[in-house]
Amino acid sequence: MKNSHLILDGGGSSLKIWLQTEGAPAKLQKRVKGNFNFQSGNRDKILDTLKSAVERHPSSLVSIGLAGLLLNEEKQKLVEKLHVKNARVAVMSDLELCFEIYFPNRDGMVVILGTGSVFAARINGVITKVGGYGKLIGDDGSAASIGRQAVRAYLNVLDGFFRDSEFAQAMKKIFPTRRLLIEKIYRENFSLQSLAPVVLRLATKQNPTAKKLLEQESDDVCRYIDVLVKKIQTPLPLKLSGGLVEKNNVYRKLLIEKIERLGIDMM
Repeated sequence: MKNSHLILDGGGSSLKIWLQTEGAPAKLQKRVKGNFNFQSGNRDKILDTLKSAVERHPSSLVSIGLAGLLLNEEKQKLVEKLHVKNARVAVMSDLELCFEIYFPNRDGMVVILGTGSVFAARINGVITKVGGYGKLIGDDGSAASIGRQAVRAYLNVLDGFFRDSEFAQAMKKIFPTRRLLIEKIYRENFSLQSLAPVVLRLATKQNPTAKKLLEQESDDVCRYIDVLVKKIQTPLPLKLSGGLVEKNNVYRKLLIEKIERLGIDMM
């Protein structure tokens, strides 16, 4: 499509395909489920999906942002492998794409909360980051972190540290026995982020365990933002992004309340 902008935003759980025509806001065309982190080992699948999207939505400008895509050499190789004709192609990380979309001509801060998490500011084109170290040693505030804490809370219930029948019943549907839980986590590489919707749903129903988990995770998010502001020495407008908070849910509302208390303007 002439004078259109195709935006492909890939993270740990999906690829979002956006199309923007001249003078109009970008519209979500499709969400492709799967792990589109460039370091996930699925590069052939990622390349095939990107090619398919570009062919289906011919545009004059194509912007591609993928989690885990950091090295300039990798970005250039991806451009070459895509073989896009009659279009200008820009390949970058998902974080860089966020800044291009939400702060194209000014300084700002971005917090991405999806499968993982990262906190960053861009001032005069220079990006300063905090966090974003993966689900094993980082990613506080993310879907993976919420899922990890949910599993720990469920094991605490099973061990008798506290009682919460509603929370236990919801988790038991996924992990019928303690043995199956251990097998799924350690042998089957269970997707911890898939538990985040369960926690959000329970928190919406005022479940105390789910609410406590979100309180803890949102406090961690604010802690990272506070450190980021101290590093850049000035608060900037902030955009919450990522699949976990792109919709108006209980977690997003909680985060906005706490972030605004820090004196930060939300976009």
